[in-house]
Amino acid sequence: MMASAGSGLGLGPVSVFQDVQKRIVEEELKLKPEVQIIQRCECSLDELHALNASIRKRIAVVKQGVASLEKLALEVEKAEESELIHSEAKRHQDELTNVQRCLRRYNLACQLALEKRTKDELTRLETQDSDVRKRKDKEELLQMSSSVTGNLLSISRIMAEQVEKSHLTLQSLGNSSQALEDTQEEFKGMGVAITQGHKLLTKYGRREFTDRVLVWVYKVTVSLIEMATYREFILQNEEQDGTRLTWNVWPSSRLEATRLVVPLAALYTPLKEKPSLPPLQYDPILCTRNNCRAILNPMCQVDYRARIWVCNFCFQRNTFPPNYAGISEHNQPPELVPQFSTAEYIITRATCLPPIFLLVVDTCLEEEELGALKESLQLSLSLLPPNALIGLITFGRMIQVHELGTEGISKSYVFRGTKDYPAKQVQEMLGLGKGGSTGPMPIPPGGNPQQAQHIAQTPFNRETLGLSLKGRDLFVPLELLSLLQLAFLR
Repeated sequence: MMASAGSGLGLGPVSVFQDVQKRIVEEELKLKPEVQIIQRCECSLDELHALNASIRKRIAVVKQGVASLEKLALEVEKAEESELIHSEAKRHQDELTNVQRCLRRYNLACQLALEKRTKDELTRLETQDSDVRKRKDKEELLQMSSSVTGNLLSISRIMAEQVEKSHLTLQSLGNSSQALEDTQEEFKGMGVAITQGHKLLTKYGRREFTDRVLVWVYKVTVSLIEMATYREFILQNEEQDGTRLTWNVWPSSRLEATRLVVPLAALYTPLKEKPSLPPLQYDPILCTRNNCRAILNPMCQVDYRARIWVCNFCFQRNTFPPNYAGISEHNQPPELVPQFSTAEYIITRATCLPPIFLLVVDTCLEEEELGALKESLQLSLSLLPPNALIGLITFGRMIQVHELGTEGISKSYVFRGTKDYPAKQVQEMLGLGKGGSTGPMPIPPGGNPQQAQHIAQTPFNRETLGLSLKGRDLFVPLELLSLLQLAFLR
């Protein structure tokens, strides 16, 4: 019947149907002997329970197969095939229901038979083996009492051990409590020490702040004192020498020199009286380098033992003349005394030059001030000696170098105040270079041609300092003064 049922199905559903059908049939064949064993009541109570467990597992497998057939019947497209699979599933379901009904009836009958059999055995044993049962009961009671006694002994030993452990635990707790009390006392002492330390640190912090404030006040006071002292030193030197430089500190490097905005210049007070130092009745000592010819001054380095002095302009090492053999650190000549940075010499070997007065006038003044300046210039000119040479420079937005020796139309050299002029250009513009024109030298009043020729041959150093005429500087650079001095001598 299975082959004829499967011949009408397709190839795919046939294999699935045959597998499910085979599994259900195998479980049904295994299920029937077990049910028959329960029916004949040929097992004990434990075996009955085992058979029931096995039967339940097989019933579950059969139910799963029937459900698979039902699902397959729904999935098949042909109605005939679906009806065939559905009928097979219904048949197996009916058989399974019948088996379950019989199993319940057989289980009930088997359990009643087992209970009757057990009751008969118990009644038969009570009549035949009562003495043996009593003896066994006594032996079992004796063994039970012995085991109970042993258990009580072991329990008492365990309790004794627990009591000992509890005693040790109590001792440990007592020691720990004592240690905790000691630690608490130590913590109290540490808390007091920490509180005192905090107070001391707070006090020292306030004192440190006070000390810092005092140190700052001290530094500010010292700085102000030093500034006041340095200002007094500069004013003292200015009052002593009659010279004021634009630089208070000489630059120590080329970079510092390039950062200086104000050029090197000097404000000099001519003919300043110095009653403390009379004129020196000998010629000054000059540097032996031809392009330097600086004069011995207090700024030079002097080796009194070797009788050598170092020029502070060109660093040339020069020897002292024989008449300086008696000098020492305690016996210095006037030109080496630091207080005598300006000295007046009476030259004996050269002809005295006429005095040169260079007048530098600021024209950016009010009309009243210009009138007062004119009167003071006229008064100064009237007091000059007759052989004096005079030069005039006026500066405002332009710097004008006036040539006073011309007749008729006045002549002046104009320099723009917003432009830098190098020294070589100024020489060429004033006619002081090597290729410049050489005009006749003006003869001072009361002089002679030989004296004018000597003035023209006097050397001047024009290469040591730079030139800056930019802006409206109040001070005329030293290079320009030297060049202008040559111009006036010409």
